[in-house]
Amino acid sequence: MNAVLSNVLESAGFRTATTRDRKVLEAARLFAEGYSGRSHTATALLKEAFTTSDFPALLGEAFEREARAAYREVSDETAPIARRESVVDFRPKRLVDVFGETYFEEVGEGEEYKSDNPLRDTEIEFQVSKWGRNYGLTWERWLNGDFSNLADFPGILGRGAANTRNRLVYRNLVSEDGTLNDGYFSETSTAALGFQSLKDAKQHAIEADNVRGDGPIDASTLVLVVPPSLEETARALTESRRVTETFDDGGTIREIERTNTLAGIQVQASHEFSRLLDTGIRHTAWALVPGAVTQNPALILASLAGHPEVDIRTKRDQGERVGGGQVGYQEGSFDNDTIWYRGRSVIGSAAAFTEGTYASTGAA
Repeated sequence: MNAVLSNVLESAGFRTATTRDRKVLEAARLFAEGYSGRSHTATALLKEAFTTSDFPALLGEAFEREARAAYREVSDETAPIARRESVVDFRPKRLVDVFGETYFEEVGEGEEYKSDNPLRDTEIEFQVSKWGRNYGLTWERWLNGDFSNLADFPGILGRGAANTRNRLVYRNLVSEDGTLNDGYFSETSTAALGFQSLKDAKQHAIEADNVRGDGPIDASTLVLVVPPSLEETARALTESRRVTETFDDGGTIREIERTNTLAGIQVQASHEFSRLLDTGIRHTAWALVPGAVTQNPALILASLAGHPEVDIRTKRDQGERVGGGQVGYQEGSFDNDTIWYRGRSVIGSAAAFTEGTYASTGAA
């Protein structure tokens, strides 16, 4: 270690700070200054810091925080439509129907109370799996002081995990060929998004029977899923409290103002929905599904209990010197001289109660 730089590091913020949070922040600051290339001293100090035992760990924690912040910055397009479930392992799990009604039965004098089991397994299965990417900084780039890969990867991995979450959920609505998934929706059409077509879709949901067949579905919360290009139209249809309807009264066209029956439908403009759709319907397709908070959520998003939304790790496989002694972290992998970081997310999604779901290509 360079003696002069070593002395400077002793008084650096990541060493002198009195709290762990502050040490992490100071490590991130030192990295930012060295990465910026504003001075040869800052870059040299950053390289020297990587040779210490504490700086890489502190910077790794800073990267992890940055990745999770980037994850949260990506719009969660799944929250209104996907019920959250947690599992403890990778085995398939069946959704428990906790939404069924029960009724008390009359109990005669001296009689035992009759039992009931409202918690029943459904046929709906879901499970989680691992998803991830890795990024590396080569030894050559390290020697050149090019830390751009290292600087960018926390945000890339954090956003990647969030994008994957969105894609897994919306993949239930769209087939691999970019068409609407007829196997998921209980009814599809070609009607363009408008007052009457959305009213028909809502009526379809209201009249649908639940999976138990003992009554209608819970349509108290309906979510209108649209590509961003239809967001303005969707909000105009659902956010107005009063609307003017035109009808034919025996050959005379009349207009009447009445309460907007579509008011209260939630709008979810989804970039991921649009990305998955074929280009021919990318800006016209739309769907109406029961919300995540209803008794019959249309979709499930599962996560692994005790594991973060995005997990960041580094690979330490530098090996040892032939004559003995550890190889510095900054010299990279034994196999290819690269410092590797990877992001992991453990999630899964599945169709849930699809009764009352409706979609249209909007092509008419």
